[in-house]
Amino acid sequence: MLCPKWCAFTLKWAGLSAPHLSVRDFGPAGAACQGAAITQAEPLVLDQNIHPVVIANDDGTLDRIWSSALPYEWWPHTLEDLQIVVCLGPEVEADIETCLYTKGTQITRYQMERSIRLLEAHSGREIASGVVNGIPARRCEEVESQGMQKFRGQAVTVEDVQTWIQPYITGLQP
Repeated sequence: MLCPKWCAFTLKWAGLSAPHLSVRDFGPAGAACQGAAITQAEPLVLDQNIHPVVIANDDGTLDRIWSSALPYEWWPHTLEDLQIVVCLGPEVEADIETCLYTKGTQITRYQMERSIRLLEAHSGREIASGVVNGIPARRCEEVESQGMQKFRGQAVTVEDVQTWIQPYITGLQP
């Protein structure tokens, strides 16, 4: 069991971090990403202000580090409190633009992205899906150094995921 709300408040006030989500306690939640319903989880309550959430990978493994980086208020205290599972696909490079230069030289700009699905933990029903993008690669200049072939953007961060899921966690979208 995680520390109670008063404990987390005390830890934050003291400048310490709250304990990480336990794979032992929340590991089964990742199975939702592979189509399993987590029947012991609470059904989604639409009039609730916060919908407790964990982050898992599409392969069904709980991402406890990213889950623990979410605001404490979003954490489930037990598997039974869990309402939403975020499922993230692997990070991939997506072409943004190919810049053409003299003598046939080209540079491709990439943006890192991950597919995302929000599932109701209890039923496995999909709530939303889409793509989370990292910061895109810089723009091509009129003149670039020889030998450049690609510009890669920044990796998708937990903050990018948090921004994408926030409307669903803090006041469920219709």
